[in-house]
Amino acid sequence: LALVSEIPVDAFEGSISHYKVSTADGKPLPDWLQFNSKTGLLEGVPEEDSVGEVYILLQAIGENPQEMAKDLFAIEILPRPHILHVNAKERCKVGQEVSSLTVVIDRSLNEVSPKDKITTLKNLAGFLGISYEKINMISQAHDILSDAIIMAGPGNVKKKTASSTFVLQWQVGCGGKVFPAYKSQLQQIKLNSKDGTLAEVIQLPVIGWYLISEAPGPTFRHRREIVGSGDVENDLEEEIVNETEPEIEVEPETRIIPSLATPVFAEHMTSATPEVHRHRHHNGESPPLEVPTSLLTSPIPFASIMPTPIYIPDRPTILTSMEPILPTSSVFEELTIVPTPTYLIEPSATPEPTPHDTDSILMESSTEHSSPEPQTTPFIPDSSTKSEEIEIEPENTPPMIKHKIPRQALTAGKPFRYIIPDFIFFDAEDGNTKKLHLNFKTQEGASVTSSSWVQFNSTSQEVYALPLEENVSKWVYILEAVDKEGKTIQDKLELSVQNHKGRRTVTHQFTLNYDVINMHEFISPLEWQLLMLDKLASLYGDTNASHITVLELSQSPPFLFTWTNDSLPRNHCPQDELNSLLKIIRSSEDGTPTDAIKRIMLPDIDIKNVTWLGRGPCESVLPEVNVPTSHENYVPVPRNQVDILNATVGELLVYTVPEDTFYDPEDGATRNLKLSLLNMDRTKIKSDHWLQFDSSNQEFYGIPTAADVGSKEYQLVCTDSGGKTINDGLVVTVHPARKAYYNVEFDMTLNMDYDLLTTNPSKQRRFVQKIAEIFGDKDTHAIVLSGFSPHPATSLTWHNRSLQTDRCPHEQISQLKELLIVDDENDKPKPSENAKRTLGNEFPVI
Repeated sequence: LALVSEIPVDAFEGSISHYKVSTADGKPLPDWLQFNSKTGLLEGVPEEDSVGEVYILLQAIGENPQEMAKDLFAIEILPRPHILHVNAKERCKVGQEVSSLTVVIDRSLNEVSPKDKITTLKNLAGFLGISYEKINMISQAHDILSDAIIMAGPGNVKKKTASSTFVLQWQVGCGGKVFPAYKSQLQQIKLNSKDGTLAEVIQLPVIGWYLISEAPGPTFRHRREIVGSGDVENDLEEEIVNETEPEIEVEPETRIIPSLATPVFAEHMTSATPEVHRHRHHNGESPPLEVPTSLLTSPIPFASIMPTPIYIPDRPTILTSMEPILPTSSVFEELTIVPTPTYLIEPSATPEPTPHDTDSILMESSTEHSSPEPQTTPFIPDSSTKSEEIEIEPENTPPMIKHKIPRQALTAGKPFRYIIPDFIFFDAEDGNTKKLHLNFKTQEGASVTSSSWVQFNSTSQEVYALPLEENVSKWVYILEAVDKEGKTIQDKLELSVQNHKGRRTVTHQFTLNYDVINMHEFISPLEWQLLMLDKLASLYGDTNASHITVLELSQSPPFLFTWTNDSLPRNHCPQDELNSLLKIIRSSEDGTPTDAIKRIMLPDIDIKNVTWLGRGPCESVLPEVNVPTSHENYVPVPRNQVDILNATVGELLVYTVPEDTFYDPEDGATRNLKLSLLNMDRTKIKSDHWLQFDSSNQEFYGIPTAADVGSKEYQLVCTDSGGKTINDGLVVTVHPARKAYYNVEFDMTLNMDYDLLTTNPSKQRRFVQKIAEIFGDKDTHAIVLSGFSPHPATSLTWHNRSLQTDRCPHEQISQLKELLIVDDENDKPKPSENAKRTLGNEFPVI
């Protein structure tokens, strides 16, 4: 389980520059613990061999580096079997099996960095809408083959590659059943594991998932005052089964957070004789730190530690026998300047532990004093106590190959795209594949030429290709990973190009003769060839080019693009179907292209001529299709209607009508047709209505308010070039604003008319998009518009959904604030130059 603890704001007094931590004996923190010296956030996922206590020395450094205060606290890591499923409201009855949902990861737990472990747990918890403290991260040496598995499913990884794996597991029910609140999670994991969504969320390859029902580990004797009554079993049964009953107000489960000493940065020094104490639980051994009694003759700033109340936390006791457990106590005293902090660790005399949500329990420090008045002492520097920070530049190590790139199968005439997975390479300093620069070379180590049928995009780390029959063979390329220091590692990428299975039964071929208008804008011919392929598919109303097989390509003028359509019959000459296809791209027998194909290929490609040739059964029957001349204009037809749109209060909706929504025999697919939006009674949409339609981009857009919650019907009208129309009804549902407890609110005042902004959905859209641009976001997904205010000037309020709500993300808030506001020479806030430049004259900021 994860440990996440932040140093309390009131732990120290005075101005603090940063923190420093180490173990009690001055050594670095264990590898599994991460500490942010600026925010004071301590987090990590302990491993199996981390069981025990870790004493941590915390130092608060003032603005003056000589001003320093310190405190000591302990973290206790309990064995995993004794802390599973201890959430009071979800604890199963005695003897009842625990139902757990488990995701299997194709990676050894040791290979995941401590920082990535925390990221994985937080990402998964956020994706599922649960607390990350409920999720266990457990190493798994062998595959699970158990009768206790109720159901299971695959992930995005087809074959296990890691020698050992680990699982992410959390409780979802009891006795082989799933709690109603978790049923949606089960469906979510089932769908998103297979399609790769889950792997994308947690940034790790997923082998599969399973729901298992198994007996829990050794249980605790519950604290009845926490559960709510004297009958533990009945209370739990009520909470699990009878969900319609009112919730019983219970005492929340406690999590012990260190109560740190309060430093006071003094301006003068006093003298006192330091008292030396032995660690009683070390049986008189010398303490780890010794402070000499010699004093400096010149005064220096120092920090005295103020007393904190003694706190004795409850310690969990595992029931191993019925014999009485006698109370014991052990005292850890820090050898330091008076007052002496004393750390009391005293278990209860009876086995009544306090359940905790995490296996990492912080034990508070305390201080014993003979006098209620705090004593101050000078800071005594000495070689035994003086700490000096020495930064040692670690040696850069070259990247390594984590997984071999699998061989890729390609088909002649079909486009191919393959993004290099982020787990192929790994660099100890830079991270996974996405953090490294990749070079793509031939097997001989030469650069791939721009005229090659295969290319590589180093930015997106994508291999893309369009092989032909002449490229059928096995090809080996070199993929080189380079880290920031220039160190490299190479792996082979094997591309196996196979013949198209229907190459001997082709009945026809179409050929476009064309010019490339802006050739300098393309890196290679392959780029415009793939562009033409996609545009041809769009012209015929297809969502992809799967029905098109490219037969011939020319790399230099005259440019030719020849293809065949796989969707037509091959056992005879499909004359009618060919006439229909040819009619869309050719307007006359002399090869003049139609306006539809010229329009869709522009502005990149200029179609000069279109020809057709029969092959196989069409070679003698129909050497050249005779296209009948017809002036009849056909009505567009709907293919895949929009039907339903969903919007949320305060969030910008932008929805582009899909390419295959309508089709017209003369004009082709949706992009070649004119679309407009009307009310259901065929009246025009008012200009101040929240939902608007951009006909030029064929987009719905708008930001609904609370007054718009509900469903409303509209008509999407499609008109072809001949004026024929068809209507498609659709429903737009506005949902209430998301229930979120935002911890920061952004407000901006503009020098513009209030009504001009509140009645203009187009301006609202542009404002939200510009705010996203200021923050560097690629879309407006994180921005929730809260409202407008006319007094004293036009102001807008919004929240940021990307910020955490379970704690105050001070660092992220500061970063966002700096993008919006800066201080002038009088330390008064004013809009940043970046904000004013981005918003421009359209949205003048006051």
